[in-house]
Amino acid sequence: MNMVTSSKGNSLSAALDDTDLACLVALQAQPRASWRELGAATGIAERTVARRIKRLMDADALRVIAEPDPLATGRGVVLHAWVRCRSGRVPEVADQLAKLDISQLVVTLAGSADLMAELTLADAADMPDV
Repeated sequence: MNMVTSSKGNSLSAALDDTDLACLVALQAQPRASWRELGAATGIAERTVARRIKRLMDADALRVIAEPDPLATGRGVVLHAWVRCRSGRVPEVADQLAKLDISQLVVTLAGSADLMAELTLADAADMPDV
């Protein structure tokens, strides 16, 4: 059995199976959907969908969060920046980006870019300064 842990270190009895993944994909696509709607989207009984999602939440393997959309609320402009770094500098650059007040998210990547940062600017006119 493939043992895995949640982000809080709680052990899950086994790795996510296809039913868990189908429930999570449907929930991600329609976060406000009812169990019935999620069941219809996945072809899985709504009680099974509800039970699986509750189990994942109880195990701290799934967290439901709310985040205001700055575009919808008229409170700024979201900028996604893909960054290439000199060799060995990724941790330092990621740390500096994460310390910015306008930084919402910084992740390391594998591929043509080393980092991606989500920044919220007060106005599109601020982009050249960033």
